[in-house]
Order: sequence, then C-alpha cells, then structure tokens
Amino acid sequence: MSAIWVAATMAAATVAKGYSDYQQGKYQKKVYDAQAEVYENASYRKRLETAINEDTQRRENRRDLARSVAAAGEQGMANSQTTIGALGQYATDYERNALNIRYEGMTQANALSNQAFAYQSMGKYAKQQGKNSWNASLIKAPFAFAAGYASAGGTFAEGTLGTIGAGMSVVNDVWDFADTGDAKYLGATKTQGAASKIKNRKWSFGG
Repeated sequence: MSAIWVAATMAAATVAKGYSDYQQGKYQKKVYDAQAEVYENASYRKRLETAINEDTQRRENRRDLARSVAAAGEQGMANSQTTIGALGQYATDYERNALNIRYEGMTQANALSNQAFAYQSMGKYAKQQGKNSWNASLIKAPFAFAAGYASAGGTFAEGTLGTIGAGMSVVNDVWDFADTGDAKYLGATKTQGAASKIKNRKWSFGG
C-alpha cells in the first residue's frame, strides 16, 4: 500500500469520525428535545389541573360557608360573636386549603419545567460537542495525513517554492521583509542580499 494511500485513509478516517460525532450529537439532541417536550406537556397539564382543583375547592368553600351562615341565621345566632369568630376561622381554613392545592400543584409543575429545561440543555450540549468534534476533525485531518504518510515510509523533500528579489517587500507568516532589504524573524534581523529563495518556509539567502 502506497504512502499516499495510507495518508489519505488516515485523514479520511479522522474526518469520518468527526462527522459521525456530529451526526450523533444531532441525534442525541433530538432525543433530549423529545424528552423535554414530554416534561413540558406534563408541566402544562399539572398547572391546568392545579388551577381547576383550586377553583373547585374555592367553590366548595363558598358553598360550605354560605350553608354555615344560613344555619346560624336560622338559629338566630348570625350576629353573635361566637358565630362570627367561627365563620372567620372556617374562611381562613378554607383559604389555606385552596392555597395548599395551588402551592403543591405549582411546585410539581415547576419541577417538571426544570426537568424539561435540563433535557433541553443536555441536547444543546450534545449537539455542540458533536459540532466541535467535526470542526476539530477538519483541523486534525492534515496532521493525520502527514503522520500516515510518514509512518508508511513517505518522505518530505525540500523544494524551491519561489524567489524574492533584492529590495522587495514580502510578508508571510514567518518573515517580514522591509523595503530596506532587512528580514525580521523572531526578533532577529538578517540582510536579504541579492535574492532569497523560499524552501518549505525556510529562507536561503543568496547574497
């Protein structure tokens, strides 16, 4: 098997792994979003159920209180301090019962909403992780190619990529040539001379 083939295979495998992670991340997000929707719907139903139960409790409270007032009136005790105190206590107890229904229902509904939010967050994280893996694979692919090429016996020969004449201003990621003919490299200053050749990001000064 040629070195080029080995290198291409390793680079392709790197990219394929990243793409697979990306697809897996999207799939996991769909799964988590489906779970979140289940909890969101459950939270909505719980809130609706709580509102209905609270309203039902309040109607029963008003009915019971009205019966108690009517009974006290029939006995001629509607205006007595004892009756007024008892009715006030009944009203307080009834209101407490209604509020307890609301509190317990909303607590459960909020817990369901929090669970839905947690699943949504996990879905976003899974998708982002897959995307990061895909992006990283594109960066790693050239290195995988080079590693595969070298491991299969491939060699990298120096070749002349271009020639820079004297007095030219050239800027690349390694060298910065000024119009004066000076080249700065990592803080060091070298004189360009008559001509300079680029050899795999190395400079050979010809003057």
